[in-house]
Amino acid sequence: MAVATDAPEERFGGTVVGSFNLVDGYGKWIWNEGAPADIPLFEGARVVVLDPPPYQRSWNNIRRFPMMSASLTVAGALPPAEAADWLDRIAPPA
Repeated sequence: MAVATDAPEERFGGTVVGSFNLVDGYGKWIWNEGAPADIPLFEGARVVVLDPPPYQRSWNNIRRFPMMSASLTVAGALPPAEAADWLDRIAPPA
């Protein structure tokens, strides 16, 4: 996350290995090269599910768009019952 947000360039370099695979609420892959608009709405929301990686993949540890920093905000955790309800409605990975 630091490289995507505000880490100095001396922290860049090397490779990172993916820890999960991204799929949408319909169980279809979300490609890393895509944009948020590529994720279809599922019941009115763009749903991203973190699944185990099907194979090992890696990429260079760089900031692809150095003039545009990312941000991440965790608004809160879903209560267990609500999380279970979402998991019951979304499709398994295709």
